[in-house]
Amino acid sequence: LYRQVALEVLASPKHDKRGEDGLFTLLFRIVEGASPAMEASVKDEFSKLLEAAHYTKVMGECRQAGLHQLAAKQATSLLRYIGAIPADKAFYEAGTCMKEAGELNMAFVFLNRYLDLTEAMDDAAEQTGDQVLDNGDFVNTDIPYDFHLPSGHFLDEVKREEVRDWVLTVSMDQQVDQSLSLRTCANCGIDTYAASLKCHSCGSPVEACIITGYPIPLGEKVSPTGQPAQKEDWNTYILKFKKCPWTGSNQNPIY
Repeated sequence: LYRQVALEVLASPKHDKRGEDGLFTLLFRIVEGASPAMEASVKDEFSKLLEAAHYTKVMGECRQAGLHQLAAKQATSLLRYIGAIPADKAFYEAGTCMKEAGELNMAFVFLNRYLDLTEAMDDAAEQTGDQVLDNGDFVNTDIPYDFHLPSGHFLDEVKREEVRDWVLTVSMDQQVDQSLSLRTCANCGIDTYAASLKCHSCGSPVEACIITGYPIPLGEKVSPTGQPAQKEDWNTYILKFKKCPWTGSNQNPIY
């Protein structure tokens, strides 16, 4: 029952703050109050649902408040939870939030992937083709590839056409880099996908920021409530909302 409620809220086409807050609270109580008898696989599943609910909740807050850089990171981090979140919704929201943040290269890649998904969904509905998606853009990321196509579209045809027009326009703009942003791995020095929590080359893990889900760069970690956060993003969020999004406790920026 709880699993089904979580999946329904995470799949919703509209962001409902009350519902998202309620889901986070529910899953937090389940995970934090889990008995030793709970199977590890079940606890792991609900922990991932909790993380997805958390980043969904804070993304809605930040987007509503005009904190577009934070919302873009949060929506991108949510791509790791495809399966719990329908793939077309996840890529559309990541692309849209990146576009609102002015990160056009990321927006292009994500919205282009969204269009690939919609075409595969249409082919599946018509039972034509084998619906194999090219994963070239995402091979060195931690974004899932093996997932079920959603049974119904997240957007109506009019809005899907608007996405097609935007992607086509950007594809002809030679000033927009049509690839994912990268970060340099602090362990091996190789460039890897900016939002990945593990270097694709050496496998070195990086902690996720509780505000955005993005990897925390070396030397930029703060953890005033016991949860790791990237200092600048923590301060941006706290200046606006005054509370830790995970614990709900009153907080101040850290300088």
